[in-house]
Amino acid sequence: MTTIISNTEITSYNTCKRQHYYMYGMQIEPREYPIHIRRGEVGHSVLEQYYLYRKAGLNHTESLHFANEVILLELSETDPEDYETINMLADLSKLMAQYFIYYENDQFNIISVEKMISAPLIEDIDFGLYVDLIVEITTGPHRGEIVIWDHKFVNNFKSNDDLKLDGQQPKYVKTAQLNGIPVKRSIFNQIRYRKMKDPKPEDLFRRSPLISSKKAISTIWNESTTAAVEIAANTHPIRRTLSYSACKFCFFKDLCMTELAGEPVETMLKTNYKTRQRPLKEWMLSNN
Repeated sequence: MTTIISNTEITSYNTCKRQHYYMYGMQIEPREYPIHIRRGEVGHSVLEQYYLYRKAGLNHTESLHFANEVILLELSETDPEDYETINMLADLSKLMAQYFIYYENDQFNIISVEKMISAPLIEDIDFGLYVDLIVEITTGPHRGEIVIWDHKFVNNFKSNDDLKLDGQQPKYVKTAQLNGIPVKRSIFNQIRYRKMKDPKPEDLFRRSPLISSKKAISTIWNESTTAAVEIAANTHPIRRTLSYSACKFCFFKDLCMTELAGEPVETMLKTNYKTRQRPLKEWMLSNN
């Protein structure tokens, strides 16, 4: 049976073998993610609804109605005393309203929204992913090109170094190409939520192309294949990286440090963690 591996799993494995064990050995995740993660999840849902209805033939105003319902539903299900989430949703609502005004006259054909695709890395192991948006450009010098869009909710826009160092989009481009989708480029659809005084639209929204050569894409794909082989072999030691950059924002830091100190973690596991959702794995199982 073919198994599936995601960019998240490869990144986790390369970052820290202990983190990878928590996520994919124990298959756990936090019961509640930090506010910036929740913002991104809701924001992605807003964009998903809007572009799904545009793809279905609805106009801008009609699609915007369904997109706005996403935040209204989130607000209705939020604890009235959860001021952090309420404030985040209120700010996000204003930000997305500005986004849809700024990009109301986008010129492209929507090919797919939140599409799940996979491609073989090695025998019996596929690389799987969700693509936020695939579009065909209809105007300008890139007219006719098929482009992957990846929505990013960011505090600051990605620098050129950030774009060069990105290891996710090269895999997405390669996977799409192996599926017969003639993708030539990938775009980061950046939405900046940082609070600023009187920001202009260009301070909030930027669409940046991936900076990666064909050679770099091929190399990243080959290195991902190597990681997949190591993961499948399941012989790597479950060791901690224990570095500031790897550990500072790790969702398992407290659990890891408690175990490292030799203290019991049973209560922490029950209170702070839950079974990890694996939609790509479920999708692959349904297609095998």
